Amino acid sequence: MDRVITHNIDTLVKQLDIIQRSHLPKAAEQALKSFGFDPRELLQKEMDKKYGSVSSYTRRSTYFRQRR
Repeated sequence: MDRVITHNIDTLVKQLDIIQRSHLPKAAEQALKSFGFDPRELLQKEMDKKYGSVSSYTRRSTYFRQRR
């Protein structure tokens, strides 16, 4: 199941100066990467609650792949 995030960021980008615009792609990439790890941590905590003693192997079983 794929999720898609849409946005209308053009008005915001127009307000940025040239230095801020140059950092925007990298900042967006890092934000999406960190956003991807939040659900993984949440799932790991839920595994601990639900199953009691969970092995490290099970905790690491949640895998997220980046689409390019």
